Amino acid sequence: MSRVGDADDGEMVVRRIPAASRELQSPVQELMVDLHCELLCFLRSDSGTDGVILVGRKVNGAPYSPEDIAFLQATGQMTVLALHSSRANQNLSRLNSELKVKVDRIAEQQRQLAMLRAELTSLQQAAGTEPIPEVDSGFDRGGIRGNSGAIHSVLEMARKAASSNLTVLVRGESGTGKELLARVVHRNSDRADRPMVSVNCAALAPSLLESELFGHVRGAFTGATSDKEGRFQAADGGTLFLDEIGDISLETQVKLLRVLQERCFEPVGSGRTVDVDVRVIAATHRNLEEMIAVGEFREDLYYRLNVISVTLPALRERREDLIELVFYFLNRGIRKTGKTIRQIEPDALAALEQHRWPGNIRELENAVERAIVLADGDSITLKDLPGEISAGLPSQALILSDAAADMPEWANDLIPSSETDVATELV
Repeated sequence: MSRVGDADDGEMVVRRIPAASRELQSPVQELMVDLHCELLCFLRSDSGTDGVILVGRKVNGAPYSPEDIAFLQATGQMTVLALHSSRANQNLSRLNSELKVKVDRIAEQQRQLAMLRAELTSLQQAAGTEPIPEVDSGFDRGGIRGNSGAIHSVLEMARKAASSNLTVLVRGESGTGKELLARVVHRNSDRADRPMVSVNCAALAPSLLESELFGHVRGAFTGATSDKEGRFQAADGGTLFLDEIGDISLETQVKLLRVLQERCFEPVGSGRTVDVDVRVIAATHRNLEEMIAVGEFREDLYYRLNVISVTLPALRERREDLIELVFYFLNRGIRKTGKTIRQIEPDALAALEQHRWPGNIRELENAVERAIVLADGDSITLKDLPGEISAGLPSQALILSDAAADMPEWANDLIPSSETDVATELV
C-alpha cells in the first residue's frame, strides 16, 4: 500500500469522495475507505508528515460543515506545535546534559591547573635546588611522569622486570620514551651501580655497528689503528640498551644471537673470546613479527629478545597525563633558560590537549621548550606554539560554542539563567 503522504495535492484536510470503483480512487481515498473515515487531516511540519488525524461519520449521518473543517485544521496545527515542542524539549534535555558534562570537565581542568600552577610557583622558588627523583614504595620512576592506568601498568611491568636479569624488549612508537623506561629498569635492578651503555642501532652502518658492539683489534680493517673496546665489554656487569633493534642487518643478528646465548664474543679481527655479563634491553618501533614473516628479522633472535615485553602507550592513548607532562617540561625548560613563566593561556592549553601528538612525548617536550623561548612575557600563548598545534582542533570553548549553536533560537529562553551565565563565561 502507498504511504499516507502520497497525496496528490497539498491540502491539510481531505474529504472522502465516493467513487464507482476502487481503481479510480487515489491512495489516500483508498486508505480512508479502508479505515471507514470521512475526514483525514495531515500533520505536516517542516520535516515532513508527522502523522494524521482520522475522523469517522457523524452519529446523525449529517455531512461535515466548513466550520467543522476549520476546527479540524486548527486542531491539526496545535497538534503539530505540540509534537514540535516535545521534540524541542528532548533536544534541549540532550544539549543540557552535554553542556553539563563539558562544564564539569572544564571545572576539573581548572582545578588541575590551579594545583599545577601552585606547584610550578613552588618549583620556581626552589629553582636553585636539584630535582629529587620520584620514588614510589622504593621504586624509582626516574623521569617517567603520569598517573594514568596505562602508564601504571607499564611501570608495574618494569618493576617486575628489574627484579630479574632477563632480556627485555621495549616496544612503542617513536618518541614514547623507550630509553627512559630502559633506564628505569636498570636503576631499579641489582646492576644499578654498574654502567648502562646505549647504542642506537639505526644510526650506524652494518660494518660500523659490528665494531661498535663487539670492538676490534688494530689492523682489523682500514682505519683501525688501535684496539677498541666494544659496547658489550663496556657494559660488562651492567646493562646494554640496544635502541632500534629492528634496523640491524641479518649478519649482525647472527652475532648478537650468539652473545645472548653464550655470553661471549670475539672482537672484529680477533680470535680471542671475550666473556661478558651483560643484561640486554632492546627497543624498537617496528613490527618484528611482520619482519620475521618477510625474512628481515631472525625468529630465533626474536625469541631471545622477547623474554619480557613491555609496550609503551602513545601519548594520545594516555591523555589524562598530558597536563602533568606539560608542566613537568615547562618547569624543566624554565630551569634551563632562567625565564619566568607563570601560566599557560587557556587557548594554548586547549590546543595542546587536542593535538594528536604523532611524535608523542618527544614532540610535546620540543613544543613546550619552543614556547618558553618564544614567549614574550610570563605567559605562554597560542602563537608561541608550533603551527601544526595552534592550527589544530578547536578548543574546549569552541566546542561549547558549537553545542550552543546547535540549539534553536527559542531554546535559549528555556535554559535556566544560571546555566546560561556559566556557558557565557566559559565561552
